[in-house]
This record gives sequence, C-alpha cells and structure tokens, in this order.
Amino acid sequence: HHRPSISIRAKVAVSFSLFFILSFTVTGWSYWILSKLEDKIEFLEIADSYLVEIQQARRFEKNYLLYGTNLDDALEHLEIADGILTQETGKIEKILGEDHFKTMAALMSKYHEQLILLGKAEIESEKARIVPDLREFGAQMVSFAEDFLEKEQNSAGRMFLLAKRIPLYFMSAIFILMIFVLTFL
Repeated sequence: HHRPSISIRAKVAVSFSLFFILSFTVTGWSYWILSKLEDKIEFLEIADSYLVEIQQARRFEKNYLLYGTNLDDALEHLEIADGILTQETGKIEKILGEDHFKTMAALMSKYHEQLILLGKAEIESEKARIVPDLREFGAQMVSFAEDFLEKEQNSAGRMFLLAKRIPLYFMSAIFILMIFVLTFL
C-alpha cells in the first residue's frame, strides 16, 4: 500500500495553526476596536463637559446683554472650558486632529476677546458694535463643538455595533474552519 501524501501529524499541526491564527487575529482586532472605543468614550465625556461650559458662557452672555447682569459668570465658564481644552489637548487632538483642535481653540479665543471687549465697553454704541461678532463667534464655537460631538457619538455607535458582531463573525469562521479541518483530516 502507498503512504498518504500528508501525515496525520502534519494535518493536525496545520489545523491547530489555523485555529491559532484565527483566534489571534480576532483577539487583536477586538482589542484594537475596544481601545478605539475607549478613546472615543473618553473624548465624548471631555467634549460634553466642554460643550456644557461654553453653552453656560453663552447663557450668561445673553443675560448680560438682556439684563446687564454679571458678565464675570460668562468669563468664568469660558475659563473652565479653556482649562478643559488645555488639559485634554492630547486626547482631543487624537480624535479631532490638530487642525480641528486649532479651529476650536481659535474660535474660543476670539469669543473670549469679544467678551472682554464687551465688559470694557462704556457706552451702548460701543457695545452694539461688539455684539454681532460676539454672537457670531459664540454661535460658531457652539455649533462646531456640537457637530463633533454628534459625529463622534455616531462613530462610537458604529464601533459598538462592530464590537457586538465580532463574536458572531468569529463563531462563523470557527464553524467553517471546523468543517474544513474535518474534511482535511
């Protein structure tokens, strides 16, 4: 009789190698996705805090324009928002990219300048000249932050969906591999 072309031992070794490679790949992929998700969730928390602070600043700005109440409250919230940007620069840039981060910081600084000018303005005509720019930068600053928050929430949602599907893909691949190994052996 003639010997089989590939020994049983070699077939078993190849089969185990395929299972190992598949498991290693899926584990690596899962780990990568979960790491990305962790970054996104951290970013969403930071962006949410930032958004709350700039919205508060805008609220106090409107109160000041309507009732002449304390503008320091608006500045205080803006300082907190600025602190968030400064402390979390790395994490924000990692998600947004350097250019978008710079845009965010620039809008905030322009808004901040206008708020300070408004506080220093003595006469109504002076204030009236500052208000359109103040409102423009304020609106841009808020909508920019809201847009990114929404995009990242959608992106995180898609990644969660993928993370939930990975085990299903893995089980399907294992099943196909098992059939292949059984026929191979």
